[in-house]
Amino acid sequence: MDPRTLSLIGLLALLGSACSTRPVQPEPLAAPARPVAKQAPATPHERIDSDELLRFGAHLAQATPPERKTLCRDLLKREREHADPVLQLKLMVGRTLSRSCGDIAAVLKWVSGIPSDHIAEDRLRWLIARDSAVLREMRRLERAASQAPRTRRSARVQGRPTQAQQDETARLRQKLEEIRAIERQLDGDEVRD
Repeated sequence: MDPRTLSLIGLLALLGSACSTRPVQPEPLAAPARPVAKQAPATPHERIDSDELLRFGAHLAQATPPERKTLCRDLLKREREHADPVLQLKLMVGRTLSRSCGDIAAVLKWVSGIPSDHIAEDRLRWLIARDSAVLREMRRLERAASQAPRTRRSARVQGRPTQAQQDETARLRQKLEEIRAIERQLDGDEVRD
């Protein structure tokens, strides 16, 4: 993985754990609540809390890769069964730490579809904006990385120089011979003197 991406992910995990004001405790994965009308969410799972999201990010950052994979698969399964904004935001945070938390484009689409009345805190808005920017950059870097090997591979496969390269080589050889001829001529003039 690209060192810039790793640095960005590490910074994200560090910021996430540093912003938490409560001690880090693993959050049990409870069943999602049923959605209600858009106005004034009634259940605790529908009101999104930045501290809860930061605790989840810190917990996921401390988890081993197999544990992350299991957590992400569980979150994805629950999200497919019931589209819950809390699950979608957890997947957003999780995707910055693990590829197992879904496709970046899908995660960004889910997060952009969360109703604004579910996001009451400025701190949470900032967290969503930051993680969305991180995911967009990760997607850009992944695309660039996937393009680069194809370019190098195609150059290796071709192997033979193009006609333009052959012409350039011939022209340079001709100039080199002209320079050598001039040197021989100058050496011959020095011997006569």
